[in-house]
Amino acid sequence: MENLLVKLKAFGSSPTFGEELLHPELSAWPVLLGKKLNLPVENYGQCGAGNEEIIHTAIANSPETEKSLIIILSTHPKIVYWPNLKYNSYQSFKDPEGEGDRYSPAHKAWIKYHFIDDDYERIVINYHNSLFKSCKELLAFRGHIVYNYNYKNHLNINITNALSFVDVCQGYPQGQNGIGHYLEEAQEAWADYVYNIIK
Repeated sequence: MENLLVKLKAFGSSPTFGEELLHPELSAWPVLLGKKLNLPVENYGQCGAGNEEIIHTAIANSPETEKSLIIILSTHPKIVYWPNLKYNSYQSFKDPEGEGDRYSPAHKAWIKYHFIDDDYERIVINYHNSLFKSCKELLAFRGHIVYNYNYKNHLNINITNALSFVDVCQGYPQGQNGIGHYLEEAQEAWADYVYNIIK
């Protein structure tokens, strides 16, 4: 497979970026996976990205002109962006679930846990599933090899019934005294898990 592809491209939110890692440019899972596959890596993970932004970023950065191995890691479906063009600096938005302030760049307002009820949540989950399926079909049509994985078992985007990121990483150290992002050992475990599926 390596001989057919130009590079590995990874798309996702903070676990893909490598949030809370000492050196994400060295130890985030896309970098580790790229080493195992002997492919150069472009990591498009963005802290706080929602599923729609992840999909948009994947489509915008995966042209037909270079064939890539694309790994997309979903995020929680309750993360939604709204335009916020009024301010020129980072703004704080209170989390309605009481988890404290959330911060976002000036052009975005990050509103998490915004659902009114379970029925509405199911509608959004079905919508995200449809978007991921369409994204994978489009990128495959462009000649890329595409794998979708779930951060947690919120969505149903992987027809191979693969484990989620949290399933694989559970039990490994986390930042912020055990309640934050999974750290280096977990990133290595996830890179190994994905490698063993796609090799």
